Amino acid sequence: MTSAPTSAGKTTDTTTARCLAWQVLSCPPNKCELLAPDIERSGQHPALWEKKGASLYTVTNVTRYAELRHFTNRLFIKIAALGGFVFYVGIKKTVPPGVHNSNRLYIRVFLEAIKRIDEFSAKDCLPPANFVLILDEHDQRSALITAAARSMYAKNERRRHLIEPPFHLESHRYQTLQAADWIAGLVGRLAAIWADPVAFPENDVFRRYFEQRLNRISRRSGVRT
Repeated sequence: MTSAPTSAGKTTDTTTARCLAWQVLSCPPNKCELLAPDIERSGQHPALWEKKGASLYTVTNVTRYAELRHFTNRLFIKIAALGGFVFYVGIKKTVPPGVHNSNRLYIRVFLEAIKRIDEFSAKDCLPPANFVLILDEHDQRSALITAAARSMYAKNERRRHLIEPPFHLESHRYQTLQAADWIAGLVGRLAAIWADPVAFPENDVFRRYFEQRLNRISRRSGVRT
């Protein structure tokens, strides 16, 4: 899960399913090729190094580096070719920063994500399928696991297709989780301009290069503004 990096008071929380699709796990992008200069400057082994999506998908990077644009579109093409998809959920923050409860909104978005994936598994998969969630580490881990478990065993609208509460992994050790975080970073930039185009006109570059292709491979996704 991730939060779109935007200005204070105008952040849009965005949730992206960390397993892009089951098939994609067998074909992760190679960060050693895409980000070789960054890895070399860090002095770390690639197995321990990561670049977060919010740092990768900046206006400067997307505008300046054609390699990043080409890589992103190749990743989307590969996901579609393998029968996979991208999933995200977002809710625009509408309360002032001083009274905003980010953890409460995070859990709200998280539960909406589980609901939508459960509906996808029940109604869009033939035959109906079950699923697991793999999440990046989060300081609200206990609260997230509890919320997910309660949704699994609720009296009404039980999430019957979620096999277990979410697994939490260290993103820097799992390349597929990093790839999901990159897409979450990109979706966060798009979510900001979708929610408030006046405040984030610079993010139009993300719409120009990626919006149409993202829409084509997304399922049951959206940002509530």
